[in-house]
Amino acid sequence: MKLRTLITRADIVLIVFFLLVSGVLFARYYRMTGSVAEIRYGDRIVGTYPLAEDCVIEIDEGIAAEIKDGRVRMLRSTCPHQICVQQGWSSSPARPIVCVPNKVCIRILGDDAKMMITE
Repeated sequence: MKLRTLITRADIVLIVFFLLVSGVLFARYYRMTGSVAEIRYGDRIVGTYPLAEDCVIEIDEGIAAEIKDGRVRMLRSTCPHQICVQQGWSSSPARPIVCVPNKVCIRILGDDAKMMITE
């Protein structure tokens, strides 16, 4: 059997449609920017900080996060491999910063996330 007889013109149109929709959703999700950073330490919320205000947040002894120019990062950590520090800056809800040994999670909350929380 030839491949041409297995795939019709309608199949090609459907495949192209799904690829376009997937691409648009993917691009929209990764372009989202947040307006606040929520920092969790263990099972408690340390605070919610606006990304518009530059500051350094001391989470615990030897653990700190920095907000600057609308982005956030782990400034320092006491964990052995420093993966959270090496992750660098984040301003997208698609890129949370997590330090598993210290149980720290920094989430960026976008406008959509804030609406869901307040409703």
